[in-house]
Amino acid sequence: MQDSGIPAAQTLLVGDDVRDVEAARAAGIAAVLVRTGKGLRAWAQLSERGDEVPLFDDLAQIARSFGDRKS
Repeated sequence: MQDSGIPAAQTLLVGDDVRDVEAARAAGIAAVLVRTGKGLRAWAQLSERGDEVPLFDDLAQIARSFGDRKS
């Protein structure tokens, strides 16, 4: 973010692990998970502790979802 100049509020981390979500939150940015890899297991672990994180099937679904939003 520092190198790109893009603010945290406009940054999204896409991950498949609990650590990815934790890293995003530590950096002050939003996070989503993809089902692929360890994503479904990570989503279940986070949900068990009451930590809701959006879960998407793949990168294409994320792009469609966020592409519909205006900046």
